[in-house]
Amino acid sequence: AEMCGNGTRVFAHWLRSRGLVDEDKFTIGTRAGAKLVTVHSCDAHAAEVTVEMGPAEVIGVSTASMAGEKYAGLGVDMGNPHLAAVLPGLEAKELAAKTLEKPVIDDAFFPDGVNVELVTPLCDGHVHMRVFERGVGETRSCGTGVVASAAVHAQGRGEEQTSVRNVDKLTHTLDDGSFLRTNDKKAVKDGGSDDQQDHANNNQRSHELAFL
Repeated sequence: AEMCGNGTRVFAHWLRSRGLVDEDKFTIGTRAGAKLVTVHSCDAHAAEVTVEMGPAEVIGVSTASMAGEKYAGLGVDMGNPHLAAVLPGLEAKELAAKTLEKPVIDDAFFPDGVNVELVTPLCDGHVHMRVFERGVGETRSCGTGVVASAAVHAQGRGEEQTSVRNVDKLTHTLDDGSFLRTNDKKAVKDGGSDDQQDHANNNQRSHELAFL
């Protein structure tokens, strides 16, 4: 992938907590360019990190089909490609019941493939989102996908700042055309995790986003 918000955050945590960098603010290079990160606090197992994600560029309208349903949305360039589809009238329970599978997309519009987000309309300051990532499948968390979803909801709303929160307490802030991505404390383990039951118990199928 050209860019991974979660990967950048975790890498920043690793570098700072292992003493491989000496300052709390530094730059990480990605295939989508340099990303400024700030490690607000950390130890060997947890951290609070902000990643400057860069501007979200809306590139036009396209569609994707999954499990016999066709979804229209906005293409968003976060350094990696997204199609964020806000589905009118869709509620969280209905979103959770949808089948996500490898989408049929417009290859001319997305020649490198695309991550597809299905997003509920804004209701009481919240939206929900599920994502199918290209080459992977549905994932529990996608930082660039949440930011792309926020960008689509921010279209025409006129706010200078928009905050978004998902089930893992990831906050995304749109400010002066750039997205800042802040994460609450997260556990990190060396090597693989053997706690499969914990993973299963926390395998939520949708992100809850709050516009504050």
